Amino acid sequence: MSQRHAPIKTKQAFERRLTYIAQNGLVLGQLVLGREVPIDTVTIFAQTDQEYAKIAGFIRNHGSVSAVSHGDTLYIDTSFELLGNLISYLGVRKPDPTRPEVGYVDFPVSDFTHLVSLCQESSFMQLITSGRGQPLIEIRHPNFDVRGYIVATEEHS
Repeated sequence: MSQRHAPIKTKQAFERRLTYIAQNGLVLGQLVLGREVPIDTVTIFAQTDQEYAKIAGFIRNHGSVSAVSHGDTLYIDTSFELLGNLISYLGVRKPDPTRPEVGYVDFPVSDFTHLVSLCQESSFMQLITSGRGQPLIEIRHPNFDVRGYIVATEEHS
């Protein structure tokens, strides 16, 4: 599912990238977890400082800066439907060579503790701590250029 992506320069390219990340994130979640899991966050990994500035401008049109913003990631509180999912947060992360993917999605789940127990059985899932100090399960797969993060529903706000 990985493909080459041109820098985002237009609103249309921004919207296509959001849809691409959401589509591929949903497929990634289905593949790794074996079930459909809704998403509520879509974040783009900017590849250059110029692209970060352009994307930040586009996402600011979707709402106000969120209190969950941290470090190198700007989040916007929003509310719109994308591929049948209610998106609550849009984000953009500054360029980071350790993040070659195009972006990520968050999967809020009610069975987070159960999924943590599955991390040792899966080479695609790893328990990590977010930039806000929150436990997450990171999903990465070599056939995808997006990441997924599983978060406990009750802690995802």
